[in-house]
Amino acid sequence: MSALIGDRDSNKIQTHCWIIETSIEHDHEYFEGFLKVSLQKIIIALRNERHLLRDMNQAISDETQRRKGGDIDAGDFKQICEEVMFEISEQSPADNLYPNGFSADQFASVIESGMIWDVLH
Repeated sequence: MSALIGDRDSNKIQTHCWIIETSIEHDHEYFEGFLKVSLQKIIIALRNERHLLRDMNQAISDETQRRKGGDIDAGDFKQICEEVMFEISEQSPADNLYPNGFSADQFASVIESGMIWDVLH
């Protein structure tokens, strides 16, 4: 163990024990005191790709309503879809999970706080 922690004070090392499962069901619930998280959540957090969780259908609907109140032709709809897809595929500063750079502490905080899913609200 000392080879892994180097010169760090072993009393200051934090461990986080999670149940990681491929199922998204019961995500962020506790079982026997352990937080259950989906593998999808772990991967999204590690890749910092929270923006990809945005609901494209809702974004298209919102943009359609914003533009013309829902009365659009096929060309307009195609343009809206393309713009929404581009917007969702690009990460905005608000979606960045690690604005100060990635660290193990911040990663654990992102997972335990559930902030990945905030993008859906």
